[in-house]
Amino acid sequence: MGNSYSAHLFHMKSNDHDHWGPYGMLVREVAFCLAEVGNHDYLDIPEIVEDIALCFAEQYEFDLRSAFIENSKPCIVKFIDQNPHEWCLTPALYYLYTKFRGESLSRWCNTCFDGQGKPVRPDQIKLIENTDY
Repeated sequence: MGNSYSAHLFHMKSNDHDHWGPYGMLVREVAFCLAEVGNHDYLDIPEIVEDIALCFAEQYEFDLRSAFIENSKPCIVKFIDQNPHEWCLTPALYYLYTKFRGESLSRWCNTCFDGQGKPVRPDQIKLIENTDY
């Protein structure tokens, strides 16, 4: 993987269970408001795939990132987590507050689900939405 920052990120995400996810956004709309909330564009490419692609490009001078984007299709997976997460309440209420007032979204309008290394089970999935993002 080399010694680049992308290599560091890949090793951190793959070796530290605190970074195994899977992750998911609480508020769907946030995925489409990148500039407003300062998020990575997850519908373009997953972070860890981008880390791998950048390392690959450095070592082999091949654009794996473009190859991934050309051969994949973004989708949104809606799922239910039965575990209570009190920390979701504040960003959910703030999202509703900004929408009610007609204000722009901010990073405070969202939080992320962390599966802590456990996959989302098929029975938790409620909808898979393909997007022409």
